[in-house]
Amino acid sequence: MPLLKRRDDMKKDKKRKQFYNNKNRNTHWTEEPKGRPIDFADKYDSAGGYSDKYNETSRNLHRLAMQKIERREKRRKTVICIVLAVVLICTGYIAMDVRIIRNARPIEELVNNASSSNGALSQTDIQLYAMKISSVSMDNSVMLDSVINDVGQYGFNSVVFDAKRSDGTIGYRSSLAAVDTYGAMSNVGVDSVGSVQKLIENDILPVARICCYVDNVVAIYDSEAAVMNGNSVYRDKDGDAYLNPDSEIAYGYIRDIVRELYDFGVRVFVLYGCDLPSTLSGYNDGFATIAQRLSEEMLGDIKLIEETPRVRISGIEKTEDGEEKISNTAIVQEIQQLTPLKENSIYYISSDIDRARLTELLNENGVNNYILE
Repeated sequence: MPLLKRRDDMKKDKKRKQFYNNKNRNTHWTEEPKGRPIDFADKYDSAGGYSDKYNETSRNLHRLAMQKIERREKRRKTVICIVLAVVLICTGYIAMDVRIIRNARPIEELVNNASSSNGALSQTDIQLYAMKISSVSMDNSVMLDSVINDVGQYGFNSVVFDAKRSDGTIGYRSSLAAVDTYGAMSNVGVDSVGSVQKLIENDILPVARICCYVDNVVAIYDSEAAVMNGNSVYRDKDGDAYLNPDSEIAYGYIRDIVRELYDFGVRVFVLYGCDLPSTLSGYNDGFATIAQRLSEEMLGDIKLIEETPRVRISGIEKTEDGEEKISNTAIVQEIQQLTPLKENSIYYISSDIDRARLTELLNENGVNNYILE
């Protein structure tokens, strides 16, 4: 019995030891509290009052700071856009310059390096992708700059201007006494010499276009230079008069125009209107005759090319609905129908088709000599 009682007492003592006691009361027995700051927690101060952090002034300062950041970001984007635009523009100009150099440089070097003693230039085959321009564009200023840009944009290597038109007028600023006497100069640019030099400096070949014998100025003014019909000046069914191919006055007039333009820097000339009407016979007309004589007088240092009669490319085809539209297929068909060129000749093409589109198709189809009006 006492043994059992002692055993019970031991169990009770052990059980009491399992409960908490006051031994460690008022002491820190847990780990230090941890946490993170809360944005809105400091809205109130330690006394429970309202903090100054979120008053009106603070909010204005915050708003101004955000606006400053937004403006900085906007300026950064603007600067990036400007830089990209400049890069694109520069890339475009570089590409245009490369295209001009690739197309025009070989011709310029050929013209500059041709030897006048052996007539190399007159015997050399030159391929012209020429853009026809108005004579007033030879101003050595804004209009000429526009021409130069177009040459690069459309892939031409030369420009053609009217030196002597089919009505007999002169299309460049000439100082020839005969031109002044006949009053032939009309609608010309203010600086022909400077314009020719500027074209050459930009690797563009200047080409002068001359109508040889159709002339309603000199032929009317001087009967000794004209084709006569009895005692009066001959006129064809269109009312046009003609210079006499056998007249030294007429030939000298054309030769002096070529010489003056040669002094300007022009080395390539396109001649047309070289044949008299079929009703006239017995004259030494024709391109071959005048070209040979001019080339000999200029010691072979010029290139003379015969212009074919004007051809027009419309590129229009009819759709199934009966409407008309311009198509590449129709353009190519018209190009393929062109009469093959003879030696030292060039097409004169007029068209309303976009220049870039037409020049690309002309080049793709092997047309290597043309003037595009």
